[in-house]
Amino acid sequence: RKHVIHKLQTLSSSITRPLKEVIDGYGRMMRTLHPFERTVAELTVSSRQRNGAMSLDDALTHAARLKSDTGTALKEAAAQAAKIESQTELHELMTTSFTQVESLVNSREKSLGVIRDYSRSL
Repeated sequence: RKHVIHKLQTLSSSITRPLKEVIDGYGRMMRTLHPFERTVAELTVSSRQRNGAMSLDDALTHAARLKSDTGTALKEAAAQAAKIESQTELHELMTTSFTQVESLVNSREKSLGVIRDYSRSL
């Protein structure tokens, strides 16, 4: 049981921590840029938006929602795992949780790609 709970908590932190760093990093980066560099970055973002790309703010909002949803789902699964005695039920819960997290990440894949594209161009 402890092994399954540890796996779920590890998965949660391995997804939510990097997302938090990315979300916080963009705000920090824009604040610390030289005014000229900030203007260039803002022009790059607005140019991509005019060309039909998802806005950076929307992509970061989707990433924050993914972070929240993933953390909540895995915390709930860990709480359920603490109450389960059967190994087969634990394995089934772990498999279900991993599948649920995978579908959450896949549903936000476009947003994560947009963030990656913005990071390459900025």
